[in-house]
Amino acid sequence: MKSKIGLGLRDENTTETSDARLEDFEKLNTAYQPPSELAPDLNRVSTNASVSDAVNAILFCLAEKQSIVTNNK
Repeated sequence: MKSKIGLGLRDENTTETSDARLEDFEKLNTAYQPPSELAPDLNRVSTNASVSDAVNAILFCLAEKQSIVTNNK
């Protein structure tokens, strides 16, 4: 979900086209529901780190899941 600050900056940028506006933020934020259908096998990776650290974390998670599947066969 976009932040309130991000939407405010978008309103000031006349070169970006979007339907979301700052005045819509509260309504959209209240109605937001995280995707629950992914929850059982969801991998969570921080995007606060560098891109390479995030990619390494994702690859590690996927390799770990593949190892578990392979070992259970």
